[in-house]
Amino acid sequence: MRIIVPIATRGRPMRLAGALHSLTTLASGRHQIDYVVRVDEDDERTRAIITDLEKAFGVEAIIQPRPITLGQSWNECVAGREWDACSVIADKHLCEAKNWDGCVDEVLGQRDIPASSWHLLPKPEETLLIISRKFYRAMGEQIFPEWFPFWFAERWVYEIHQLALGTGIPKVANLAMSEPLGVTQGLRDLEFWFDFFARTRPVRLRAAHKMAIALGKAIINPLPIIAEMEKGDAWQTTRIPLYYQMRGLPPGEPTPQYTIAKKRAEAYLNEVARAA
Repeated sequence: MRIIVPIATRGRPMRLAGALHSLTTLASGRHQIDYVVRVDEDDERTRAIITDLEKAFGVEAIIQPRPITLGQSWNECVAGREWDACSVIADKHLCEAKNWDGCVDEVLGQRDIPASSWHLLPKPEETLLIISRKFYRAMGEQIFPEWFPFWFAERWVYEIHQLALGTGIPKVANLAMSEPLGVTQGLRDLEFWFDFFARTRPVRLRAAHKMAIALGKAIINPLPIIAEMEKGDAWQTTRIPLYYQMRGLPPGEPTPQYTIAKKRAEAYLNEVARAA
């Protein structure tokens, strides 16, 4: 099996080195693994050591202007490449699973499961996505949508999987990543982004219908699942103050990338409303 590991990084070169060391050390050596790291061209700290990381770990670095969203970074890492399975991680994660590539091969290759996930320690409720080439094609040849500056991109994919197949994306028991405690990302405008996510569910439902057909699965009745998702929307809205308390607000004004992302999302909501 050929596995691609796209890693989006910014400003954390030592954590990136740790992530790569853990992955390469614990891999079995029986599978071809391509580590593709997306580096922002203005990230001087990472660029200062990326050549060393390429030599030490066989990394391929893509140095590009800072992306509008994180989803864009991961999509650029895998586009136009040959691979059988894709395991998405961030630069802060440390692999805790020996023979992790063999586990990916068993689940996505031998058992033909289209998508699965790592679980994170010490936060087992959070996961990291692993997808097959078949799933990638059924998603329109992208891993994540490119609307979101925060975690909503992952939720988008998980909802499509549930609407298409009737189940959540399964975790692989033997695949664990650890994540350092502490705040790594401030949040802003959560009220808008939760509303955007809820109002674009019809888009995900259409994507799920196409996915079910592409994967040769029967079309399921999505209404009970959507009802539960809408309950989740209401519950998440009540937690917005807690998210701000836990993560904090970014200092200063929004970045140009964030401003563009939000304006794009606002325009897309108008398109969705007109099409309804």
